Amino acid sequence: MSPSTVTDGREPAQPAAEVFACNPLDVEKIERILVATDLSARSDRAVERAFQLAKTHGADVMVLHVVERSLPSSMRRQVMKAAEDDIRAGLEKLGGADPQDTRVDVVIGSGHSSIVEHVKTSRADLLVLGLHSDESGKRPLKGTTMERVVRYCPVPVLVVSDRVSGAYETVLVALDFSVFSRRAIRGAYRLAPGGDMWFAHAFQVPFAGFQYGSETRAQFQAEAEEELESFIMEELEAVVGSVCRPDGLPISRRAMVRNGEVRAVLREVATELKPDLMVLGTHGRVGFPHMMLGSVAEHFLVAPPCDVLAVKAW
Repeated sequence: MSPSTVTDGREPAQPAAEVFACNPLDVEKIERILVATDLSARSDRAVERAFQLAKTHGADVMVLHVVERSLPSSMRRQVMKAAEDDIRAGLEKLGGADPQDTRVDVVIGSGHSSIVEHVKTSRADLLVLGLHSDESGKRPLKGTTMERVVRYCPVPVLVVSDRVSGAYETVLVALDFSVFSRRAIRGAYRLAPGGDMWFAHAFQVPFAGFQYGSETRAQFQAEAEEELESFIMEELEAVVGSVCRPDGLPISRRAMVRNGEVRAVLREVATELKPDLMVLGTHGRVGFPHMMLGSVAEHFLVAPPCDVLAVKAW
């Protein structure tokens, strides 16, 4: 199905943005960015992105490396010193970074728990991670350091997969009209206030398969799609209209509403738009409610089409 827009509902290309009033929103500034590195090449991208964001937001950057507690105590000091030297050498090569003024913490700990604890003690506003080699689709995300960090981290988590070429210009925000969506919109404008925002929603026509005859099914689906699209666009305006940009100006937004399974629709939209950043609302609950995080956020964190920002509602 062709993407719906706020203009004529059927344009697949760049539709004109619709601007509407919104309520003032107190968006906190990003003042402290914590980037966790495992000293891999992928983590280097995360460090570079952290400093690019710091320049944009006027924020401080803190670099963290966790040395696993399982390492023999006789080796720890040597490994910690080598890790700090390696980090500072990398900062020397990175434009815009001051190795001497950058806080570098090398700690003994255990994966996700040490990272999350450091986020809390450092009072970071954003955590930046690289897409580690064992978390790039070769095995399921569940149980990995990244999955646990996203679940328990009290601040938004930015997972960097792409090389840094500049500020985020095209941002795709996934919406489902829940509290997660509102948090995702806030997170998107907080991180990339100058980005070109696209909002995507996937829906499925209920009971379409129960209609007899192909013509009846086609007619029923077409009518249901039209009604659902109209309703969804009204809801989208209500959701997006409830937030503002950090500068207080109204949001210009482009919407893409499609019939289909949410992961497939978002992947399809991302392929067309080629965004620099995808923003997803998540939660940190466990048990059955975790199914939503497992089916959407985890899917894109395993094999991201671009950098992914995970924003928890609570």
